[in-house]
Amino acid sequence: MIEKQYPISVITVTFNCENLIEKTIKSVLNQKNIKLDFIIIDGLSSDETITIVNKYKRNIATIISEKDNGIADAMNKGVQNAKFNDITFLNAGDYYVDDNILFQVFKNKEKYQWEWAYGFPKLLINNKLTKFKNKFKKFNRNHFLYKTPCNHQCCFFTKKLFYKYGFYNIDNDHLMDIDFFQRLVFNNISPKVLNIYIVWYDTLGHSTKNLNFKNYYERMLLIKKYTNKYNYYYYCFLISIFYLRRIFFKYLKYLYSKLNFNKI
Repeated sequence: MIEKQYPISVITVTFNCENLIEKTIKSVLNQKNIKLDFIIIDGLSSDETITIVNKYKRNIATIISEKDNGIADAMNKGVQNAKFNDITFLNAGDYYVDDNILFQVFKNKEKYQWEWAYGFPKLLINNKLTKFKNKFKKFNRNHFLYKTPCNHQCCFFTKKLFYKYGFYNIDNDHLMDIDFFQRLVFNNISPKVLNIYIVWYDTLGHSTKNLNFKNYYERMLLIKKYTNKYNYYYYCFLISIFYLRRIFFKYLKYLYSKLNFNKI
């Protein structure tokens, strides 16, 4: 029996990722039982990224390499160039957990007819594979205010959501995906939680590396945008505790490394 092929646009945004991009490309191209529209948006890389991409150009529907206004702008270009109604993103350095995962996702969509869905990542920490302990197996709209229940490379959207509720905000350097999630949630577009692992997620990526004041500030602005005054202070308090905790443990790790170094 021949399995049905599901049409899906996969968007990869990249910039100077020569050591990461090839395994991502192979992961996408190896997906089975899908009708693939593969889009790569490169920010005019100065390394060998585009040379590696061009090795696979016969199997990539769209390759754009030009200067852009940041990650959000590049992601928007991907959406605008997508040929199919269903869209997902896969970052350079990330790759799918197996060659049938997209088929499994869209077989689920055929049954439940969702507009937005998400699964979960497994983590690559210093090139070591670590299973992600997910705490968000049930949808709760409040989680989107002060936490990150889903990673955008584990999300699937219909293209019309972007045209109806707006594209990624290019003024957000780090949390453009969180802003988009919140926009959907607070317009009562609830996601389908798939409860399956989708990708191996590289923790050396842009948003993970840049957990800094800018990230914190953008989160505060988003909370203010999507909630009332009372909840704003409450969620700001929770976010502050979260970031202070991260800084504390980062400093402890630094001290530990220094102490070990001094013992050598």
